[in-house]
Amino acid sequence: MNVHEMAHRLGVRIEDASKINFNDTLKIEIIKNSEIELVNLLHPAHLTSLEVSKDSLDISAGGEAGVAGVANMTAAALGYSVAKGKEGIIKVKVHGGLYLIEKEVENLKDFENMYKGGTSLDPRYWIFQNKIYVLPTTIATIDVLFLRMPTPLLYKFSTYISGGGSTTQFYGNDLEGLQDSSNTANPVDNYYYRAVIYS
Repeated sequence: MNVHEMAHRLGVRIEDASKINFNDTLKIEIIKNSEIELVNLLHPAHLTSLEVSKDSLDISAGGEAGVAGVANMTAAALGYSVAKGKEGIIKVKVHGGLYLIEKEVENLKDFENMYKGGTSLDPRYWIFQNKIYVLPTTIATIDVLFLRMPTPLLYKFSTYISGGGSTTQFYGNDLEGLQDSSNTANPVDNYYYRAVIYS
């Protein structure tokens, strides 16, 4: 099902197929928010298609976060936005080594005990303020298994190559989710009639 079909079905469901009360832009925002809300409500066991792994994440002082033993839980660092916040981090592992044991923030005082402080043979991690903290801080790279946000809503379109491989033109009609981008007669709907291209 493409975005056009989803927006149409939502319009029928809310008894506004003629787009009098809800325009397409609003319907698409509703569908996007519903998709994220559904992911947040479901148990992670039902979300295995959203599981991804980020390997060799640099957590040294020269890494993305700029602090030894810290990794940002951002799309820039992990490649995707993390779904479900802290609950979306499934496992953390030393790259090519041991899995880390998660510690809850309220139990961080345990690290003051030399037997629970996190060593290279018993590494630990905790999550605070959208960051993953790792002990010991001498660990240079980690692998993170996590739930990603659902993929963006895609628009159906046809492709046409003209004048060689370097020129790709997109053409279609409103039913295919395309509209001339130079059409400024109805700029609100131009958001709806865009193409998202993935290579």
